[in-house]
Amino acid sequence: MINFEVIARDLGFVEGPVWTGERVLVTSITAGVIHELALDGSHVSVYASPGGGPNGLARTTDALWAAQGGTGHFGLSYTSERPAGLLRITRDGAVTYAVSAGVTAPSDCAVGPDGRLWFTDPQTSLETPTPGQVLVYDTVEGTLVKATKDEHYPSGFYPNGIAFGLDSTTLYVADTKNHRVLQYHVTAQHLSEPSIFAECHGYPDGLAVDAQGNLYVAILTADRISVYSPSGEPLHAIEIPGSRPTNLCFAGEGLTRMIVTASKGGRVLLGDAPVPGLALTTA
Repeated sequence: MINFEVIARDLGFVEGPVWTGERVLVTSITAGVIHELALDGSHVSVYASPGGGPNGLARTTDALWAAQGGTGHFGLSYTSERPAGLLRITRDGAVTYAVSAGVTAPSDCAVGPDGRLWFTDPQTSLETPTPGQVLVYDTVEGTLVKATKDEHYPSGFYPNGIAFGLDSTTLYVADTKNHRVLQYHVTAQHLSEPSIFAECHGYPDGLAVDAQGNLYVAILTADRISVYSPSGEPLHAIEIPGSRPTNLCFAGEGLTRMIVTASKGGRVLLGDAPVPGLALTTA
């Protein structure tokens, strides 16, 4: 059992935690801001104010990237309206749209081993039959490529959390609509046909991978983080009662701490990780 402490609360519908090496950044979808937190809870400030509904975050060496889901989804209330897209945010808080066309409601993002930014783009409702998509943005060339094929998802597809495995050719995507995590083989431009990596009891949301290649899945509707081996075997569950967890990341020296965003109460939780985290690509 992991004993979590609260390092921030009342931040709104929190998501997208990422460790900078010094601080933790989290988004507030409902407040339209990105917060910066100290691990000991002594510091909470606004890092950037993109407005709209910023969701998942990823870091490259020169910028922070945010999946901007837009507004008006899932009955949430927003403080300001902004179009959906992919945001580039510099250290001074300046926000620009890197992608503003060809997307519906971007949810989460990750830097791939190839240095490109991979992000999920679901529909605005779990009930929409049209499948969502996984897109790849080249931060140098400024090009956008759709990596998934609609015909691979006859039962619909709500891509949400996204993470690369220990093997740089393995990609995991949470399919919230169908209560499962999908696994892909990554090629130069596209993804293979997906296979089912794990069936989840509840809605899978954010993902993270530890240094042993185990996958951690935030199960929003079950108040837990489910942990799976690299082969998809269920290992254990980290129960967090009353949390409604949306996402997680590893943080601290040696990535030995775990950060969980708990949408209930707008809280950010900190605990000791059972296994140190996998260092993320920031190329």
